[in-house]
Parts: sequence; structure tokens; C-alpha cells
Amino acid sequence: MKTIIVAFSAAMLLAGATVSQAADMSGNTQTNRTIFDVTEVNTDQLYRSCEVTLEGFGTGSLDSPKYDSGTKTYSHQNPRPGGGAGLEFFFTRHIGIEAEGFWQNGHPSWVDSYGGNLVFRYPFGNTGFAPYIFAGGGHRCDPRPGAYGDGGLGLEYRFNNWLGVFLDARMVASAHVSNYGIGRLGLRFAF
Repeated sequence: MKTIIVAFSAAMLLAGATVSQAADMSGNTQTNRTIFDVTEVNTDQLYRSCEVTLEGFGTGSLDSPKYDSGTKTYSHQNPRPGGGAGLEFFFTRHIGIEAEGFWQNGHPSWVDSYGGNLVFRYPFGNTGFAPYIFAGGGHRCDPRPGAYGDGGLGLEYRFNNWLGVFLDARMVASAHVSNYGIGRLGLRFAF
């Protein structure tokens, strides 16, 4: 699964590396821009380069492992609700990094996991919609401490250039517990 996510992420980055602006009817020459160009900041756009977003979200884990201290074993349980917060910085309209932390049961540590991701989003003009993919990793504190890797996809909708909602899903892989999925639904505030 990790190989598929990494290969898909690399293909999307290569496919989107050059965005062409079509020649207009007056015969002007075609202008090429790369998605890595951070020199232009347009505040009229819903998604901008050099953008910072603050997010708050609810989570639901799918097949999350739980440690039973009585039997000293790990078992899987039904979906559990939780919450979290994150901070993103987009170097361009398309490429950014994310730091996040979330919790689902608050015991024995208040934060269950924290980590970071590389995010690639593709806004559809000024429609407000922007699908995105992400991959990264972090540290899990509960149920058993250790590093993890994750990857997933999502969709954001912006009402204006500072407020949006998002929904995403990810797979989490770790050496110490079984793989599991997490879904998030939340609000993003862009600055």
C-alpha cells in the first residue's frame, strides 16, 4: 500500500510540475509557469501561495488497535471518535507541509499521535473545490509508542479565501500494531 501511495504522489507531482497558460485569441505568446513559482501572491484567489492554514477536526478510526492491560494483548475495536488540530504552510498553491496532532481516547496520554505530511492539492480554478493527496509520518503515543507512516487523500471546499471545510481519509502503517484507517472532517482557516 505504501508503494502505491508513494508512486501515485510522485506521478501527481511530475504531472503537475508545469502548468501552461493558453495563448489568447490576439496571438500573444504562450507563457509557462511552474507550480513551484512562489513569486506571485494573488489575494483574490481562494487558494494562494505562501498560505498558512489552521485546522480543527473530528476523527474516526477504523479498526483501531486497543491495548488490554489485563490480558496484555492488542485487540481491534469498532470506530472511535476523536479530535485534533493542525497547521499547514503552502509554498505554492499546490505544494505544502502539514503538522498535526490528534487524540481518540486521552488515556494514557492526552495526545495519541502527532506527525507531519507533504501535501499536494489541485484547486479547480475559483470553484472552491481542491482535491489533495498527502503522505508522511510521525509518532504514535497510544496504544503502543512508536513511529508510523501514513498516506491518504481528501477534498477541501473554500467558502471564501479564509474559511473552508475538508474531509479526508488515510491509512496508517506501523511496525508495532496492525494497519488502520482514520477519517477526518473539519474546518480550515487560511491566513
